Amino acid sequence: MITYHSYNSLKRFDLGYLLGRAIEKSQQIVKFAIAVLFHLSNVFAEFPLKELYCHGPSFLGLEEDFLPRICARITYHGDPEFWSLNMGEYQ
Repeated sequence: MITYHSYNSLKRFDLGYLLGRAIEKSQQIVKFAIAVLFHLSNVFAEFPLKELYCHGPSFLGLEEDFLPRICARITYHGDPEFWSLNMGEYQ
């Protein structure tokens, strides 16, 4: 049997509120996890690839080459003069 005290405690227990808070917290955790994954992909994939393209690998003959010339080789669009004027598009 349920005593009056137990019944009164259960009556004040708002399940809808607790479920709402749990859903909010789980959404925050998922958003944080996605943000961390994007940051890690930027650090471990995008940044090294960008550095590789900007400074070029030595085995392809692009090491320490003029950056607009590298852009022209990679994109097959324009020449080094074009890329020297439009460097914002590459970076």
